[in-house]
Parts: sequence; C-alpha cells; structure tokens
Amino acid sequence: MYYDLNLPAAGTTAAKSSSVSMIRMLLRLGYDGCAFTHTVQNAPSPNDICTIAPVDMSVVLKAASLFDGGAEALRFPLPAPSRNSSSASSSSLSSASMTSSSGASSSSALTRSELRGRSFRQFTRLNIVLDDPHAFLSKARGAQNILESYDLLSVRPTNEKSFLAACTQIQTDIISLDISHRIPFVLRLPTVRLALGRGVRFELCYGRAIQEGGSSLRNYICNALSLMRATRGRNIMFASDVGDTIFLRNPADVMNLATLFGMNFGNAKRAFSSECESVIMHAETRRTRIAVASIEPAQESMDTEEVDSTATRNSHSSVSPSSTARKDSRRTSGQKRKRKKS
Repeated sequence: MYYDLNLPAAGTTAAKSSSVSMIRMLLRLGYDGCAFTHTVQNAPSPNDICTIAPVDMSVVLKAASLFDGGAEALRFPLPAPSRNSSSASSSSLSSASMTSSSGASSSSALTRSELRGRSFRQFTRLNIVLDDPHAFLSKARGAQNILESYDLLSVRPTNEKSFLAACTQIQTDIISLDISHRIPFVLRLPTVRLALGRGVRFELCYGRAIQEGGSSLRNYICNALSLMRATRGRNIMFASDVGDTIFLRNPADVMNLATLFGMNFGNAKRAFSSECESVIMHAETRRTRIAVASIEPAQESMDTEEVDSTATRNSHSSVSPSSTARKDSRRTSGQKRKRKKS
C-alpha cells in the first residue's frame, strides 16, 4: 500500500485543486491513502482545532464516471495495447472499454464499500513550522486537545535550535524538511540518531523540486544525499506537499528519483509503504498512549553470570594441597632454626 501523507487541506492558499480531484488523481497513480495537512506557525491556537472532513468516496466515484470504464478506470486508465494490426487493436480497445464499463457498473457498490472502508484511507495532519521551540513547548500542554484532534503531527524546523528540539524533546511523528532550498543547519549524525532512536521519520517532499526545477532540484538531490549519509537510508518517507494535481507523481517515478541520491529501490519502496504505515502506528500510539513492549526472560542469564562469578571467586580463593604442605614445612623449619639459636 502506497501513501502520500502531505497534501494541503482544502481552503488553504496552497490547495489549488479540490480534495476530490486530488484523491481521484492519487487513485489513478496507484496510491492507497493520503493525509490532508493544516500548517501553523510555532504553536497552534484554539482556532486551529481540526475541522478537516474526510472526502465522501461516492463523490469520487461519480466524478470517475466521466471516464470510460467508471471506477475501474481510476486504477487502469489505459488498456494494454494489442500486437495485431490497427483494426484489431481498435476493436480490442473498444471491447476492453465495454467490458470495463460493464464490470464497473455491476460492481460499483462493492467498489464504494471497499474505498470507504479499506481501499483508500484518509488522515488529518498538523504541520508546525518551528522557529522558536520554547514557544511551542510552553504552549504544548495547554494545546494538547488541539494536537490530539489530528491523526498525524509533523514539525518543520527552520534553524539548528528547532531541529535539535524536534529530534530530542518534541513528541512528533514526522520531521519534515524543505530540502528544495539550502538547509540553514547541519544534519549532525548524533542528533539524527537521537531522532531515529525515538522512532521519528524524516520526510522528503518532492513537489517543490518538480514545480520549480533548476536550482531547487539540485538542492533537493544534494540535501537528500546528506540526509542519506546521516540516516543510512533508514526512517525516510516521501510525500508530495503540492496542492495541484499536475505535480503529483507515481511512486515508481519518485523511486527512480531516489536512486539519484544513493537510495536503493527497496528502501525507496519502503519510503512510500511500510515507513508510512509505521508513522501511522507511531501516531496512534502517541495519541492513545497505548503501546506494546516485548520483554525477554533474563533470569537464566543472571543465574549463569552469578554461577560464573562464584566459580571464578572460588578458583582464585582455592589453594592446592601441595602449596599448603610447603607452607607448613617452611613454618616448622623456621621454628627449628629459632630453637637452635636460642
């Protein structure tokens, strides 16, 4: 399952396309879920409580009926070409469209239930552009209900102090980096490892690099290379962060882009699938404060260590009978010499 966990929510200045058209395009590109993001500066206010409503998938299916093939055309927009002549290919295309439309009309109810329940998942996300970490930490306790009203929580640091706080102190799920421009701080390995130990994921947004091109794309590749060195390809996820459908890309296209800065295809695939699922699980644990800890029995190892330590002590303290006999003979000889002198 592939996810895009950073789409601007409808009504914001960054959202140029409607949520219905964004989900429709994501379905055509092969995604299985998305997150609509609301961005604030430093700390949320009482007006920033989550009001993002999920999109009714029946509306998406009605919009999909404009295409040939109905809802199934979202997943497979073009039929496979035929190897025969042009007339045969045209007939195969028409027959494929007829079968797909009939299949979609017969299974439209099943497709709607799958999309609503399991096929396409929708989440809400709060993105905090962090300039002053002390301002956020001082208001975080009072704004806990606002933070928990969103499914996901992300932080975008703008300086080294906020980056250190995001890696060590702030309870967040994602650290989002705007790597299409020059990062104003150094990605130090000890700081990044602290974030990795807490289960935080680093997000790389490709939208601005594709939208602006030129120097933005160069900065994207260079900054991604430095992040790859610091994380060694672990805990990295990709997202679009664009509000226009024209800049959305297929996961395979972004995976090919990831190979330019040293990420192998397996890690790039996990950045769209398993890493996103881990973020969702991390956010659920943070909000509900329910987690699972695995405990291994250590009593046997402790017993063996105690036995080994006692054995070593006994071996050091134990004295052989020959050595004791020698000591006794030396004592008796010494006593005899004293008697003779006296």
